[in-house]
Amino acid sequence: MRESERMTQLLVEISQSEHIDEGNIVATSELISRTICNGLSITRSSVWLMNEDKSDLTCIYALNNNQEECINYESETTDINHYFSEFKNGISLALETQLNQLITPDYVAAYIKQRNVGSLLDAIVYRNGKKVGIIRAEYTKTNHSWRKEDESFLIHLTNVLSRTLISKELHQIKNKQNKVHQVLQNTQDEMIKLEKMATLGNLVAGVTHEINTPIGIGVTTVSHLEYLTKQIEQEFNAGSITEKHFNTYLQSANEACLLLMDNLTRAANLIKSFKQVAVDQTDDSLLQIDLHDTLKNITNSVRPELHKKYQTKVEFKCEPGIYLRTCPGSIAQVITNLLINAGIHAFDHSQKDRQVTVQGEMKHQHIIITVTDNGSGIEQALQPKIFDPFVTTKRGQGGSGLGLNIVQTLVTQKLKGSISLESVLGELTRFTIYLPNQAAN
Repeated sequence: MRESERMTQLLVEISQSEHIDEGNIVATSELISRTICNGLSITRSSVWLMNEDKSDLTCIYALNNNQEECINYESETTDINHYFSEFKNGISLALETQLNQLITPDYVAAYIKQRNVGSLLDAIVYRNGKKVGIIRAEYTKTNHSWRKEDESFLIHLTNVLSRTLISKELHQIKNKQNKVHQVLQNTQDEMIKLEKMATLGNLVAGVTHEINTPIGIGVTTVSHLEYLTKQIEQEFNAGSITEKHFNTYLQSANEACLLLMDNLTRAANLIKSFKQVAVDQTDDSLLQIDLHDTLKNITNSVRPELHKKYQTKVEFKCEPGIYLRTCPGSIAQVITNLLINAGIHAFDHSQKDRQVTVQGEMKHQHIIITVTDNGSGIEQALQPKIFDPFVTTKRGQGGSGLGLNIVQTLVTQKLKGSISLESVLGELTRFTIYLPNQAAN
């Protein structure tokens, strides 16, 4: 194989090294040093990079007789710019003459004397048009003539090191981006948790108020039944009880029992719905759910809050038997946020017939959930930004502008779906959630 072909093959081989794309400076420097020795048939080579203050060069890797060598050389002068100015065309510098005839003795003389260098060939490494280092070939013989092919060979190798430096910077940028992304992700997760707890807190207040009504009726009914029972007991003990009074008591007792059963069942169902929603919202597990039951529990839990605080009626429509494998906790948080958001934002103060409807259905193998209110709608200019963080129509009135951003995050990241908005001023606002159908077989 001719020498030029061998040099070309060496350049091709080193250009394919994985160390370049990894940004591994030391490993690439070793490859460059060995490639220099093999390509130029010499025994000593090295790779140098600028130190942090750009005042001197630091040896990254050196090879001497096929063995790694540690070079701790520091120049006696800091005029490295003068040294670089002597490079031919700003690329390479060949020193072939006796020591007392060198062009730049102040910078290299001590190095050449210390290492007994007879001939030296340097090539500059550039990064973004700036000099960042050199690669070096050395001969112990004096007056060795470096060929143009030798200079070209070194210059090609400087490009290899430049690529490695670029890869290292890209990896550093990526690592920083990953750290920033992780911080943002952690912050986002924390915001979702805080929003979840705030929502549950509001629901607790609403459910507590709603439960008070059937329980209050129950307490009153029990008191009345107790009074009637004592009356009939007194008549029985006195022997004055009549059939008419006894039948009246039985009728009143039956009515009281029915009223008690109705209100206690109402309270139990409300507690059951809220308990399931609360459990769901604190569990990120993937489960197979019946969409009808899930939406029913959510609307039952949110209904007291919307009725008490915002005088808003909540309805839900969904056929039983629509099953999907998903994260019910995220669905609960999404629908709850949308319902509460409607109560806060959707209606003018003067509107009386306030209503929000939650509907679930399956269309074309997709699960579709809509949350629709009959409120005043959203201005056209605001609609494209509605899911952006800190966008709110209630600035200064308790609106953080994070609710819908959290909803979108949960739908796209946790539920692997999508969400869209449709709004007509003075008529309605509708959020449509599309979820993948992952029902278990």
